[in-house]
Amino acid sequence: MEVGSSLMEDFFPLRKFIPLLQCHSHELPVAVYTFRNEPDHLAWDYGQDAYVEYEAFLEMGVDAYFTDFPASLQRYFETKEMERIIENVIKQNQC
Repeated sequence: MEVGSSLMEDFFPLRKFIPLLQCHSHELPVAVYTFRNEPDHLAWDYGQDAYVEYEAFLEMGVDAYFTDFPASLQRYFETKEMERIIENVIKQNQC
C-alpha cells in the first residue's frame, strides 16, 4: 500500500461503491452481512486480517456490520476510538 493511500482505494474499484452511494443518496443505511474472523472465512483481499476488512468497509461508508464474532468487531471499534482520543490529546497539546 502506498503512503497516503487509503484501504478503500487499494482494495475496491469505484464500481463496487456505486450501490452504496445510491443507497446513501436516498438516505438509506447500508448494512453488511456477515463478517467472520476464522481463517477459512477471511478474505485474501484483506490479507486474511479481519481488522483490515473492517477498516475497508468503514472507509467505504458502511453503516452497520453483522458478524459471528462480535467481540472481535467490538475490539476493533474500541481500538479506533482510542486512536481518535489519542490523536485529539496530541492535537490539544500542540496548541
